Amino acid sequence: MDSGIFITDNRLKFSQELANKLRDKGLKVCLSSEYKEDNKESGVTTEIEWNRSSLFSLQAIPLKLKNINIAADTSILIFDAPAYSKIYPGTDAISIDKTMSDLVSANAALSLVLKNYYIKKAQGRLIFVHRDADVPCGNPNISAASAAFARIAEETVDAVRKTELPGVQTLLVKLEGFEDEVFADWLCNQIASPVLSRSPGRWVKAGQRGFFGK
Repeated sequence: MDSGIFITDNRLKFSQELANKLRDKGLKVCLSSEYKEDNKESGVTTEIEWNRSSLFSLQAIPLKLKNINIAADTSILIFDAPAYSKIYPGTDAISIDKTMSDLVSANAALSLVLKNYYIKKAQGRLIFVHRDADVPCGNPNISAASAAFARIAEETVDAVRKTELPGVQTLLVKLEGFEDEVFADWLCNQIASPVLSRSPGRWVKAGQRGFFGK
């Protein structure tokens, strides 16, 4: 089985940008997709469906990756609040449930599944990438989901740290601004590093110089 990278959400331009750059470096990449056929080649990477409202779909992700011969040694969960504001623009009562389900409950469950998967293997890399919402952003649902993602990421990283498993590494990344090409290049460099972070639990700004002396 080929070593690979699993990245969430083909709806996000940053996810696509990062997937393209990693694939250009010869890495095998798989993006989660919404309402698309499994194993579909998009021209830049492989995609598997993740139905965020389905627990079965969530639990099937490791098997789906195995079926396409990818060992997801690295998983990258991405939350882009400005982008999600356009995907989930509703602010009425019905929209609250949809947004919270897709962006809070689903991300929390996926974080748990991946954390447990890597802990069981005693090896793997789990990266959280977060671009926060403006305050105020005009959409309280997105603001709440964005804050929740940050806490989910922090709690997951702390749980991994407490296992004291040297083979399981984590990284928390902040995107400040919209220099996505620069951010994607920077993140590719971190993924290529033998050590993701020397300070697990601390958010690192994408693109910052001097990280690990680079």
